[in-house]
Order: sequence, then C-alpha cells, then structure tokens
Amino acid sequence: MSRQLTNRNRKCPARAAVGLAMALLLTPAATAAAEPQRYAVRAFGVRIGELTLATREAEGAYTASARFRTTGLAGALAHIRFDMRSEGKLHPHLAPLSYGEQVETGRRSSDATLTFGSGGPTLSGGRAGAEGPAVPDRLQRNTVDPMTALFAALRPRPRSALCDLDLAVFDGARLNHLSLARASEQPGTITCAGRFDRRAGYPPEEMARHPGFSITLHFSGPHDRMQATRAEVETVHGPVTLILR
Repeated sequence: MSRQLTNRNRKCPARAAVGLAMALLLTPAATAAAEPQRYAVRAFGVRIGELTLATREAEGAYTASARFRTTGLAGALAHIRFDMRSEGKLHPHLAPLSYGEQVETGRRSSDATLTFGSGGPTLSGGRAGAEGPAVPDRLQRNTVDPMTALFAALRPRPRSALCDLDLAVFDGARLNHLSLARASEQPGTITCAGRFDRRAGYPPEEMARHPGFSITLHFSGPHDRMQATRAEVETVHGPVTLILR
C-alpha cells in the first residue's frame, strides 16, 4: 500500500464515545434514496449528540453516509463533527469501492479518502499519518471500510438473516474485527451480541489497555424486515447508547 490514512482517537470522552458509536450506526436499507434517519446518542447518562444517516440501494450498488454533531453540554465543551461516506457493490457480496471521512475534534482535523481495489485499499486523497505501527499489506486485503461494516451489520432484513457477521474492518490506519451472533429471541424482538476487537495499527499501550469492546444490538418489527432500534457499546470511557428517534 503506497500511503495510509490515519483516524486517531484522542483522550476526550465525547470524541472517544463518538468514535466507537460510529461503529454502530443504525443504517436502514432501501431500494431508492431513503429519508435521513436521526438517532440520539447518549453517554455518561446524558445526550451527547445527534446522528443523521442516509443510504441508497439500487442496481446492485449501495451508498451510505453518516453525520454526527455534538449537542447540549457536550457541544459546549467540545464541538465535534464526524462525517463518513461509502459506496460499493452489493453482489455477490458487499464490497466497498470508496470510503471517505471528515473529522474535526478541536484538537485534530482529518479529511481523507480510501479507494478499494483487488490489491487492497489505498489512500486516494487527503492526509495520512499514524501513531501506531503500520498494518502489513497482507492484512489489509479482503477488508471493508467502517461505513460498509455498519451497513452490513445493521441494515433492516428478514429475521432469518440477522446477527451472523464476521468482518475485517480497515480505516486506512487501523485494523479491527467486527463479529456478531444471535444472543436471544422474544416475540417481535431479536438481540445480537458481539465484539469490536482491535487487531493492528494501534500503539502497544492502547492495545494492551483496550483490546476490544462489547456490542449489543436490538432488532424489532415484522419478521420479513426487522429494524435495529437500539445499540449499546462499550468505549474507553464507558457505555454509549444509540436510540432511534
């Protein structure tokens, strides 16, 4: 890989919460452009922001985007924005073609784009920089970007197709593993549980302190199209919850 994109966590509670919450965006599927969806993001017992999502599925392709902004007290303490976008192919399996992000935390700015090809992802625009060891090229192959992973995990789908997921996720600098499995079932509700594990690209002390985080997703609705309505994840500073508004 010629260049690599960096997406670094900082020791800011709101930023850390947003970073992992973005790994659990609730992304609805549709056969055409869907109305933007809004989600309340809560951490530390208070609402810290709002997440807006938009997706499209058509002619064997998908696009997905997400935007986060801090609100209330969190917005007053740390004005944070996070935008992600991805597009790719739906068949024979989800395969990203491009991924981009813009991040502003007040301490760090990022604007970068990844292009995915047969040889793996490459940085096609923006700036790159890394705090952890470089991820070997061989580990970058057959990966998806963060937005595609969210799309795969949380798009509405039939009851029989929920939960099972095993993906390598690469954001240009860090390699993670997202796994989900069915945890429990009740009439009209299915709960999926899993992990978001760090695999490479992080400083050794970060890997040792926080090797991974638990994930719980709640789906409800008709059996032929169940919708993720709530997501609960661990972060380095405590739990974060996303609630469909």
